[in-house]
Amino acid sequence: MRVTTPFISAGCNRHPAAADWRGPPPPTTTTTSPSSQSPPQSTGGDGDGLLAYATRRGIALWNPADPARRGIRRILKGHEEGVNVVRWARVPISGGGEKEQVQVDVLLSGGVDGILGVWVDARDVAAVERAGGGGEKVLDVEEEEEGWGYVLVQKVEVGGSVNDVAVLSGKGKGIHVAVASADGGVSVHEVWASRKEEGGGGDGKGRSTIEISTRLVQKITTKPKFFPLSIAIAALPSNGGTVLAIAGSMTSIQIWVSSGNGEEEGQEGEGKGGFTLRATLTGHENWVRAMAFTNEVPGDADSDLLLASASQDKYIRLWRFHRGKELPKQGGTTAGDSKFGAIGRSGLSNKAHRFTSREEEYSVTFEALLMGHEDWVYTVRWKPVSAGAEGGKEQLQLLSASADNSVSIWTQDVESGIWLSTTRLGEISDQKGSSTATGSSGGLWIGLWSPTGEQVAALGRTGSWRLWSHPPEGDRWVQEVATGGHVRDATGISWSVGGEYLLSTSLDQTTRLMAKWTKESGGGGWWHEFSRPQIHGYDINCIVALGPAEGEGENARGGARFVSGADEKLLRVFEEPKGVAGLLDRLAGIGGGSGVDSMPEGADQPVLGLSNKATTAAEETLAEITEAIAEETEEAAPPPPAAATHILNTLSHPPLEDHLSRHTLWPEVDKLYGHGHEISCVASTHSGRYIATACRASSTDHAAIRIYDTQTWREVKPPIVGGHTLTVLSMAFSYDDQYLLSVSRDRSWVVYKSTKEAGEDGTYTELCRQTKGTGQFKTGHTRVIFDCSWAPMNPANPSALKRFATAGRDKSVRIWTQDTSNFSETKQFLETQVIGYGEPVRAVEFIPIYGKDDPAMHFLAVGLESGDVWIYRSPEEMEGWESMGWKYKVVGKFPVEFAPDKAITEIRCRPGSGSEKGWEMAVASEDGSVRIYAFEV
Repeated sequence: MRVTTPFISAGCNRHPAAADWRGPPPPTTTTTSPSSQSPPQSTGGDGDGLLAYATRRGIALWNPADPARRGIRRILKGHEEGVNVVRWARVPISGGGEKEQVQVDVLLSGGVDGILGVWVDARDVAAVERAGGGGEKVLDVEEEEEGWGYVLVQKVEVGGSVNDVAVLSGKGKGIHVAVASADGGVSVHEVWASRKEEGGGGDGKGRSTIEISTRLVQKITTKPKFFPLSIAIAALPSNGGTVLAIAGSMTSIQIWVSSGNGEEEGQEGEGKGGFTLRATLTGHENWVRAMAFTNEVPGDADSDLLLASASQDKYIRLWRFHRGKELPKQGGTTAGDSKFGAIGRSGLSNKAHRFTSREEEYSVTFEALLMGHEDWVYTVRWKPVSAGAEGGKEQLQLLSASADNSVSIWTQDVESGIWLSTTRLGEISDQKGSSTATGSSGGLWIGLWSPTGEQVAALGRTGSWRLWSHPPEGDRWVQEVATGGHVRDATGISWSVGGEYLLSTSLDQTTRLMAKWTKESGGGGWWHEFSRPQIHGYDINCIVALGPAEGEGENARGGARFVSGADEKLLRVFEEPKGVAGLLDRLAGIGGGSGVDSMPEGADQPVLGLSNKATTAAEETLAEITEAIAEETEEAAPPPPAAATHILNTLSHPPLEDHLSRHTLWPEVDKLYGHGHEISCVASTHSGRYIATACRASSTDHAAIRIYDTQTWREVKPPIVGGHTLTVLSMAFSYDDQYLLSVSRDRSWVVYKSTKEAGEDGTYTELCRQTKGTGQFKTGHTRVIFDCSWAPMNPANPSALKRFATAGRDKSVRIWTQDTSNFSETKQFLETQVIGYGEPVRAVEFIPIYGKDDPAMHFLAVGLESGDVWIYRSPEEMEGWESMGWKYKVVGKFPVEFAPDKAITEIRCRPGSGSEKGWEMAVASEDGSVRIYAFEV
C-alpha cells in the first residue's frame, strides 16, 4: 500500500520569530547521492525556497512559489512542547576532499521545552529508519512526497523557553548561533557539518552522509537581568569581530562585542575572546520585540552596519555602526519634517557610543526614527540582497509587521536621506480587528521577504498567511492564495453528504470549509479553504454536515446545512449562502442545483453578537451604496460584509484571508435548545433526517441523548435518558439507521433500536449495553470509551451480520458482533476481537471498500493518542455466526513523519472515495492540524 497527504492545514503559532523563508540552493550544494539534492524548488524558476513555520509542537513546510498553489507539504515533529522560533541556516561542510566550499541547508528551531533543534534533509544524513520497528508494517511513501522530510539530528538544551535565534555565517569552521531564552540568558553555539563516508555497495560505489555537530561557545547572563525577546548578530565592518544585540523586556538595547575569532570558549570577563557588554542604546519607550542587522551597502561587508529595532512603543529605530574615530555624517536638512514619516539624526538627541574591537575603533549612533504604525511593531526584516546586485546598486528596504494589521515597506529617499513608508499592505481601515491602541494579540505578527524580494508573507492572528507578489513587470503588489489552518485543537470534522468538501471545527472558535480547486477552473488540483462559515465566541467541539432542507441533487431546494455544538447549552444550524455556493460551483465543480435561488444572499455577524444573521438582496444593495458614499466622501467606513455575494462572484481563485474572515460566513437558520451543559457530540442518520446530540454530564439526567428532526428542527420527545451516567463522547447510527450507538466516560456503550423501520419517526429505545461475562473475551472496556463506529453492511441484505468497534483509554479497540445465534432473545452484541496497543486509542472509523463484489468488505482506521494511524482490513468472508472467529488483519501504519503530533480526535472516511485508485479519509488532531490521507492497495 502507498499513502500520500493531498491536504494538510495547520495555523502558525503567534510568535514574532515563528517563521523563516529559506533562500535558493547555494551555488555548490551537497552531492552525497543522486537523491540528496535540496528539496524541490519552485518550477517557476524564481529561486524562492521553502517557508518553514511553527505550528504548535511541529514545523510546517510550505513553498509559496509553487505554481500549483499547493499548501503545506509536511509537518516536522520533534519538540515536546510548543515551538517559538524557526530559522534557516547554511552550514559549510568539512571533509570529503571537496575543492570548492560545500554547504548544507539546516533548519534551526527553538521551543518552550528549552531545546534548540537542528534539522537536516533526511536524504543527507545517515540512514534514518522510520518509526515502526519490531516487525511493524509501515506504509510506503509516494515518490512525490520524498524530499520534504527533515530529520532532527541534534537537541541542544539551552536552559529555558527559546524566545529568539540569530545566525552568523563565516566564523570559524561552521556557523555561530545565538539563542535567547526565558531564563534571562543568551547562549552562543557553534554548529558545523562534516562528511562521513560509508562502505561501498554492490555496485562498488560508496555513500557519503552528513554529520552535524554543536558546541557551546559562551553563556551570557544579562545584567540587569531581563527577558531577552529579540537578538541579532552580525560581523563588524573590516573584520572587526562580532556584534550581538540583545533586547527584550526593557526599553534599552544591549550591545555585546566579541573580538575573538569564534574558536575560544569563555564567559564574560574571562579574556578569552568572548562577548562583553560595550554599549546600551536608549530611546525606545517600551519593550523591544524585534531587531535586524544589514550592511548599508548591500553585499559590501566593509560598509557601515545598520541595526533596525522594533518596539511596542509603535516606533522603529535605526542605529548606525561606523568604523573610525570620526562620527558619520549627519542626516539631511529635511530630516526633522515629520510628514515624511521618519525623523533623521539631526532632529533627535544622538549620543555616540564608542568601543574598540581588534584594535579598530567603532561608534554607534542613532540614525532615524520610523513612524507610521499605530500599534505594536512585532517584526522587522531587511530585504535580502539579490544575487545580481553589483557594486551596492540595490537600494535598502525594510519590512515591518504590526498589530495595527499592516505591513510596511520602508525605503530611504536618495536625495534627503529620509526613510519613507513607500508601500503599506494589509487591512488599511479604521477596523483594526482585535487590535487595540495599547497592543493585543491581534494584527499581523510576522512579516517575511521571499529570498528574491519579489514576495512578502505576513501572519495574522487567525494563524493563516497573507501572501503578496510584485511581478517585475508590474507596478503594484498583488495578493495571492496562501495557506493556514486552526491554531488550537481540531475537535471535529465532517464531510459533506457527497464528499465534495470537508468541514472542520476547533477550539480556536472557527469552522472552516475545505474543497479542491480544480485544474479546469485554473487551480492546481489541490485543496484550499473556501469558506469560514462560523466565527464564534465559544470553543467549538463538534460538527455534522447535512444536505439541503428539501430534495437532493439537481432537485434540491436551499443550500447545504451543518450543525455545530460548542461550549454553550445549544446547537446552531447554518445554511449555505449564494456567494459560497457560486464560488464552489465555479472553482471546485460543486454544483448548487436548482436550489441556488432559494438560498440566503449572505451573512453578517453583529458587533458583539454570536449569531450569523442572514442578509437579503436589499441589504446587499444598501451595503454597496454605503461603501460608494464612503469612497466619495473619503471617510472610512466599516467594510460591509453584506456585500459578500458580489465580492465572491468576482473571485477567480479561492478566497484570501480578508475574504474568509468577512465574506464567507453562513447564516444561522435555527438554534436547538434542551441541553443543560456544554455540547459534547452530535451525529446524523445516513438519511439526514435526524440528528442525535449530547452534552457534558455528571449525572444520568444530564447525560440524556436528544434527537431533532432536521426538517422542522423540533426535538423528538421524549429524550433518551438512563443510558449513561457521565458525558457521552461519541455517537453513531448504523448504515440502515436502525440502530444508534453511544459511548461514554462511564466506560460503557449502549445500543438503541428504532421503534420503526429505518428510523422513520426518530424514536429509539435501549436494546443492549456493554456487559461483562459475555462473548469471547468476557471483559469489555475498563476505562473511558472515546469513539465508536459501525461496520458497513450489504444494502442488498438488510439482515446481514452487524458489527461495531469501540476505542478506549484502556489501550484497545474492541470489535462487537451481533449474536445471530439467538439475537431475538439475547439482543446482545458479543466481543469478538480485541486489538491492543501501548497507548490509549482516541478514534476509530470503518472505511467501505466500494466497487468490490461484497459491499460489506471494509477497512478499519484507528487513531492513537500519540497521533499514529493504523489501517486494518476485513477478511474475505464476513457473513454468518460461523465466521465470528475471524480477525481483522493489519495492513500497516502510516509513516511517523506523516502522522499528527498529538492525539487523533476524529477520523472520517470520504463518502464515495473508495475505488481501485484508492481511498481517502480526513483526520483531525489535538495538534491543530486537519489532514486528508489518500492510500491505495
